[in-house]
Amino acid sequence: MTKNKINKNIGNVKSANLKTSSIKGISIEGLFLLAIVVSFIYFLNNASHIQDDAFITFRYIKNFIEGKGLVFNIGERVEGYTNFLWMIILIVPAFLKANIIDASQFLSSFFGLSVLIVSFFISRSINLKSQYINNKKDFSGLINLVPVFLLALTGAFSYWASSGMETSFFIFLILSGLFFYIRNNQSEKINYYTPIFISLATLTRPEGILFFVIIYSHKILFIIIRQRKSSSLLRKVFSRNNFLEVSLFILPVLIHLIFRLIYYGYLFPNTYYAKVNYDYSTFESGVEYLILFAQDYLLYGIIFILPLFLLAIKELRFETSLFYLIIFLYSLYVIIIGGDVLPLHRFWLIVLPLIYILWGMFLIQINIIYSKRSFLSGSKTIAILLIITILIGYYNYNYSKDKITTMKDREIALVSKFQMQAEIINSLERIKKRKLTIAVSTIGSISYFTNATVIDMLGLTDEHIAHNPEIIPEISNDPENPWKEKRYNTSYVISREPDYILFSTDTKPSAYAERALFTNNDFFYYYYIQFIPRPQGQHLYFYARKTNEQIKLSNPEIKSIKINANWVKDYVDLCQKYSYFQEFKSQERFESVKIKFDHTIKSSPSFFADTYRIMGDVYFIVGDINEAKSNYDKALLKDSLNVLSYLGLRRIYQNLKDEEKANFYIREIQIRSLIQKGFLHR
Repeated sequence: MTKNKINKNIGNVKSANLKTSSIKGISIEGLFLLAIVVSFIYFLNNASHIQDDAFITFRYIKNFIEGKGLVFNIGERVEGYTNFLWMIILIVPAFLKANIIDASQFLSSFFGLSVLIVSFFISRSINLKSQYINNKKDFSGLINLVPVFLLALTGAFSYWASSGMETSFFIFLILSGLFFYIRNNQSEKINYYTPIFISLATLTRPEGILFFVIIYSHKILFIIIRQRKSSSLLRKVFSRNNFLEVSLFILPVLIHLIFRLIYYGYLFPNTYYAKVNYDYSTFESGVEYLILFAQDYLLYGIIFILPLFLLAIKELRFETSLFYLIIFLYSLYVIIIGGDVLPLHRFWLIVLPLIYILWGMFLIQINIIYSKRSFLSGSKTIAILLIITILIGYYNYNYSKDKITTMKDREIALVSKFQMQAEIINSLERIKKRKLTIAVSTIGSISYFTNATVIDMLGLTDEHIAHNPEIIPEISNDPENPWKEKRYNTSYVISREPDYILFSTDTKPSAYAERALFTNNDFFYYYYIQFIPRPQGQHLYFYARKTNEQIKLSNPEIKSIKINANWVKDYVDLCQKYSYFQEFKSQERFESVKIKFDHTIKSSPSFFADTYRIMGDVYFIVGDINEAKSNYDKALLKDSLNVLSYLGLRRIYQNLKDEEKANFYIREIQIRSLIQKGFLHR
């Protein structure tokens, strides 16, 4: 069939669809698309939250608007973000005095909706090539909505599109570039749009350059295939148009690279040096990341595998090979870097629309094959295929619905907690009448809501940690630690003498950087747990730097006792078992904590007191007051600044209705924690 004949048939199908797939001038596709968009807005509202990591960008913007430069900490030029263009866009509403949090969420949601629309147009432009074979008066055009429908019901997409982060914007740019690449693949004219969109995507996230390489490698490949017997092959490959398109991509990216080198001094963002670890455990994490994604949204890979047969269809080979090339190479990249540190498949959302589009293409071909059979003709085939898609969408939505709600609520609670910590830091700054320095491992919202200097213990916004990490094998090689950020430098952190060190999980070390501190003698010598009481039991715990007077009271042996790094895992396990016991309070859980306690006591440093404090809490919960008091007393004998033991003793005497002793321990908490009077009743 000639090209002109095909185009003529396509035109006939367009005309037929216009007549048969509309009701009084209203497109059936349009009505269903509108319904999906409205449903997606509802899903966005249900998943609405601001991701803690978004506040890192907000802090850069706040400092820039205040004239302090594009920096995280004033005077420290470190590129601790990976979303340059998104940040530049958000500077505009911030400059106009709009609420940057609301603006970021509105824009991420808007681009989430835009992704649905672009996915529809890509699907329709591809499937149109197949419709001339099956020119029948039915609603086959509804299959163009398959990727839109599935994407709208993908909980992870709603979650990230409402997060205030750049994810949906990046996906929109990539898909827009692909749309114009597909639409212009046979054109002799220069394609301005694809290199511009992919260049903007690269300015938004660095991995955009991978998509550019794949797209233009694919373009060159198909030039070679189409012109392999032509004498003009080299001229086509090295054409003026191709040169201009590549230049349109490179120029903005090159300008940004020059800016990065001049302003920050490194070829890559600081986050690259802080995050990337090329080892087997990273590869394992990447594979696990892929498997979880396939389980959650690809029916264990079925949705991805079945459309492979499309490669055998000549008319669809260009698009099918492009999508599978992108999916395969991008997946390889994600596996190599170990997946994402954030939950809910954020990195996979970039290729998920392509997988859903392939599934829609697959359904079209199934429709073409089976609609020729008399018992499955016309609308019956379409109905069956759409029912299958609806069931897949329902499964995807229902499977992850509770998980999305849990993650959203957890993130909201996390941001609220860090905002509360920031308020305390701000109050302490006013009391101390100076700017404070804090060291944290989760730097998002706490850094935005306070003006304190923030040492990022993971190194994302700290040049020294990112480029000069410590290696403590017992800490770094723990395969059970879920954290992916393995860079830390405890000596450097302590040498900067932060006023407060805040852990992500209160007093329990969780991140590699937090656990590493528990192997450093100076950490125990110079820092203690400061208890900050709050209303409704929302108490806060900071590791505060001791005053000179408190340091004099510290056990001098702390400096010289050798710490066995293996003990940290025992202590973390004890904390975890204690947490489980608090939740379930069963005899079995009690015995588990007690066994772990006995083991941890043997491995912990002789000066460490909190092991006894935890066991005191456990005995208090089961009602054994004598054992509880005994363990609290043992903790205080080892460390008179173990404030949580004073808190435990206060609870004991409150239970015993001994107000005099309970008040005594309240005063001890105030004295030991150096709490100002105003803090105790806030």
